[in-house]
This record gives sequence, structure tokens and C-alpha cells, in this order.
Amino acid sequence: MIHQRFDVATWLKETESPDLLNLTLFYINHLQHKAWDDDAVKQLWMTVDQRLSELIDDGDDVIIHSDHGLAKTERVFYLNGWLRREGYLQLRDDTKVNHAAASKVADRYSGLDWTDVVTTAWDTGRSTAQRLGVENLLSNLIPNRVRRSIPNGDSGGRIVDASSFEQRIDFEASDAVALPHGLIYVLTDDDARRDELMTALAAVSDGQTGTSVFTSIELADDVYSEPIPQDAPDLIARWTSGFEIKDINADEESRVFGPPQKFRADNRPDGTLIAAGPRIAEDAAINPHLIDLAPTLLHFHGAPIPDDLDGVVLDDLYAPESKPAISTPETIPGEEIRGDRSTSESVEDRLQELGYLE
Repeated sequence: MIHQRFDVATWLKETESPDLLNLTLFYINHLQHKAWDDDAVKQLWMTVDQRLSELIDDGDDVIIHSDHGLAKTERVFYLNGWLRREGYLQLRDDTKVNHAAASKVADRYSGLDWTDVVTTAWDTGRSTAQRLGVENLLSNLIPNRVRRSIPNGDSGGRIVDASSFEQRIDFEASDAVALPHGLIYVLTDDDARRDELMTALAAVSDGQTGTSVFTSIELADDVYSEPIPQDAPDLIARWTSGFEIKDINADEESRVFGPPQKFRADNRPDGTLIAAGPRIAEDAAINPHLIDLAPTLLHFHGAPIPDDLDGVVLDDLYAPESKPAISTPETIPGEEIRGDRSTSESVEDRLQELGYLE
């Protein structure tokens, strides 16, 4: 896939001579999550380095950046498991919900034991599906209710995470609920209870290692620009390098700490920024944020910057006396450049376009 991306980029450069060529290599991220610093990862980076040297000409300005960094995962912290243990998250009666689900299954399938049927078929055909690369497709063909009950022989887990957890949350009785990566929604209007939660989270440490899980717990007001998006989390918990922050353990919902599972490395805030070229300053001393890259690149190409765009222009990145260094950034009303995106385009389509879905 890396070679294919570079082949397309090379073809575009040779046939179209674009003013701006963007090349996204998402598969580096995927492989490093799974393999971290194995030889396969090092070989991949060597391949990228070689192909990049073939793509770049002497007169090109080149900017290489990541949207985050990675760190080796030592421990996993299950945020909703902790919220549940500490009394901030309440679930409805599991027994009643399970009885209701069982009744629906019985009505729909008229007594057919789908679990036995599909488990047998899965055990028989899974190795073949893996070899053919269609394991996910086979999994998606199985009814959701059944998939959650089929054990995964490799790890004791399920084929997919249980989705019934969210359906059993008692939102009226709960004070908070979390998403992965430390995003927390506060469900109470009691500021004292919210502040108590922030203090408690800041004090959480791993009993096995003694390491604090979080480096800071921040309010949305202190993180997001005004106006704060309606669906933004209320609290953002920034975690210590070496931890992976998940919402729940699919097999043990009340679990709070655990060893790494699928990922050997997880995200960290510090990423990569490398730049060189005729219009790039040598040895520039900058401390950029990811949101600074959009306005910096827009001005670099002489394009106006939406006035509602977060981030600042990194002036020190430009070489002295270069056009972007001596010109003043122009702005444009944000609504003029955004336009109206068709409502028929789903979020899934957009994520696929960006390379986050296959």
C-alpha cells in the first residue's frame, strides 16, 4: 500500500505538476500500533525514506508531519470501569435487559439456536476466512446478538465488542460517562460533583506500577475555542505516556486496569514536524500545535485563511525574504470557504475518504 501511494504521487507530480501535492501514509500508524518497533516497522520506514528521496526534487519545499505521536503501551486503563466502580456511572438492571433481549431473539428466530449453529460454522471456517482476508466480512454477516455471545478462541474475548453496555447505561442516575482517549461527558448540573470527579481522576494511579494515569484533567472551556461545539466532551483527561485509555473491557465491563491487548503502542500528543526547501527556514525554533499547520500552509501558498480557523501562522517556519515571510496573511469569512456540504455524505464516507476506513 505504501508503494501504491508513492506510485500515484509520482504519477500526479509528473503529469499534473501540482502546486501542492499531499501524500498521506496512514498505514505507518496502523502498523506501529500493532507492531511498535519490530523489524517490520523499521523496514517500512526505510521504504518510506527511499521512496521519498525518489519523489523529491531540489526545488521542492517539503513538509512532513504527523497528527500525533506514539508510545509503547504498558498498561490499559478502562475509564468507564473506573467511573462505575467509583459510583459516577450507573447501569440499569442487567437481568431485566438480558431477559428482554432473549425474548426478542426467541420471537425473531422461532427457537432456532443460532449461537450453536454460528459458533460451529465460525470455528470451522475462521482459519479459512483469515487466510482469504474476509474474516471481518464473515463476522458482519452474523446477527449482532449472536456475535456478542460467540467466544474468541485466541484471547477469550468476543469477535466484536459488546454494544449492549451503552444500552444499559442509566443516564438519569449517572454523573458521567466516557469515550476512549479520555473524553468524558458530565451528566450532572452539580458543579461540586463535577469538581469532585476531576479531583478523583487526577489522583488515580496504577496499583501495580504506582504511576499516575493522568497528567491533567481539563474543562472544555479551557481547551476549545468559542463557541464550544455542542457535542464536545465536558472534560478532557490527558494521560501519562505508556497508558492506553479505553472505555470498557469487552469481556469484563467492571475492569479498571489491565495489560495491553490489541495495541502495543498508543497515541501521545507529541508528533513529528520536519520541513526543508527553498522557502523553509534553516534551524527554525518553533513549538507548533497541529492546528497551526492549516493556517501556516494556506499562507505558504498565498491562500486566504478562514477567520474562524483555530491555530496561528508559524512565521518562523518561512525562510527570511521568502514571499510568505514578507507578506501579510489574508483572511476570509469562514462561511465563504466552507460552503454547504451535501447532507447525503455520511460521516463514514468522509472517514473512508480520509483513509481511516477501508
